Amino acid sequence: MGLIERQSGEFDGSGPERAIPVESVADEYRWVLLHLPGFGLQKQSVVRVDGTFYDRMDLRDGQGQERQVYFRIDRFSPPT
Repeated sequence: MGLIERQSGEFDGSGPERAIPVESVADEYRWVLLHLPGFGLQKQSVVRVDGTFYDRMDLRDGQGQERQVYFRIDRFSPPT
């Protein structure tokens, strides 16, 4: 079982304080496929909060429901 499959409710991605730790961008897309089926990417951006880098995905499903998910990306190289 990999990192993505082991995520607990503590890391639901609803904000920077609950960001999902990942080891690659591929892990982010895999998490979305596993946990938010039917949601598609609208926008992806890197944000910095209190010195920590996060990838934020803005997602939308077929009914127009929107969701933002934060991934903690300091396990791999943040942008310079």
